[in-house]
Amino acid sequence: MGKASMRIKTVVFMALLSAVFIGAVSTVHLLTKDTIMRNEAVFFRKALLGCTPLSFPTSIKELNNFYENKVKYHKTANPYYTVRDGKNLFYVLKVSGPGLWGEIVTLIGFKSDKKTITGINFISQSETPGLGARISESWFKKQFIGKTGPVTMVPEGTGTVAKTQFDAITGATVTSTAVKDIVNNALVKISTVIRKGSD
Repeated sequence: MGKASMRIKTVVFMALLSAVFIGAVSTVHLLTKDTIMRNEAVFFRKALLGCTPLSFPTSIKELNNFYENKVKYHKTANPYYTVRDGKNLFYVLKVSGPGLWGEIVTLIGFKSDKKTITGINFISQSETPGLGARISESWFKKQFIGKTGPVTMVPEGTGTVAKTQFDAITGATVTSTAVKDIVNNALVKISTVIRKGSD
């Protein structure tokens, strides 16, 4: 068997093997696409509702019903969400900004005064594990509740109760600064994107 013939067989074998794997991956993608989309929707809805002080159900069906009854999406030049529960009204903005390794996409909730933060969730971030990625930890997110801003950073462990300060993450100055900028941007944005009477 000549060298040319061996090369052809090798190329044909690799092409067939590639086709099999591509077909398998494509089939898995198609079979799981709807499930992935549903899971992403549930994740987003939990994150959005988690930016408010409201208690919400955990089962998917009840969560979806709760969300559809309480949340309204306002498709304006600067889209936002309102969450209404009886007399309680909350606003949620989706804002983003550059982190150390990529965009940090954030949901930030506000009281009806459009000044006081009710919660914050990071729905997409690619910061350094063990450092910047700690922004997704509960202690970090909880410290923004009740803040009015503009916010500034203090060293981690300070545990400040000031309404304009939050503890930065040690060793993650760039990410902490990015979060500060995102929050301050939202604090400015909330008063301008939501027109009076557009609730």
